[in-house]
Amino acid sequence: MKKNIELDSLIAGINALVIDADRKWGTDQLRLKVGSDLRFKWDAQWKRYQAAVEANHLPSVRDHAKSVTKGFAALELEAASLGNKPVPPSVWTTVAGPRNTPIAIVREKEHMNQVEDGTVAFTLDELVMMIPVNIIHIKSQFAGTRVINWKEVELVDDEIPF
Repeated sequence: MKKNIELDSLIAGINALVIDADRKWGTDQLRLKVGSDLRFKWDAQWKRYQAAVEANHLPSVRDHAKSVTKGFAALELEAASLGNKPVPPSVWTTVAGPRNTPIAIVREKEHMNQVEDGTVAFTLDELVMMIPVNIIHIKSQFAGTRVINWKEVELVDDEIPF
């Protein structure tokens, strides 16, 4: 029981570092902003950490979590020393599609120039225009719902026959 708590705690800490790095540098982008030597060391360390987690081996997870934590600091330091800048707060990033294409969502079109080359960018207004009217109608009827999948349907505004 105690082992599971510590293991979960270590994994949660590393997951938080991943989320922070993705927010700051762009989703899955920090390792690409450093030289190949450090990227190779990082990739090897990350695989060792993941293998330890998959094996559920607490002593290895402890060791590799420490190394991953130091690795994140080294990646950030080198990325900054090479002149890379964090993603501005007005740009949100993710990856999508079969090739994990970098995607950026930009709050205002004036900030499109802050998106890195090779990233597919959408403004928030563009995305809102893509939302089908029936989805907007449904979400207005059921506050707090989350859309996970949809297809075009015709809504009929009639009385329920009972």
